[in-house]
Amino acid sequence: MPARAWTSIAWTRTFAQLLGGYGEEVRDPADIAPALRRARESGKLSLINVWVAPDAYAPGTVNQTMYK
Repeated sequence: MPARAWTSIAWTRTFAQLLGGYGEEVRDPADIAPALRRARESGKLSLINVWVAPDAYAPGTVNQTMYK
């Protein structure tokens, strides 16, 4: 598979399918629950890639040294 295929938006689906599973990318928080439902309904090992804002911190980690 060409390297540029992994830079597309569909890399999660492609990667999961190569392993015989189900894959989906989610960018809107409202789409997380439906994506999990679809993954469960697929009956396959699933990979859900949830995109987050690159400048967002996980709760409770703002004071850790990796952010300074």
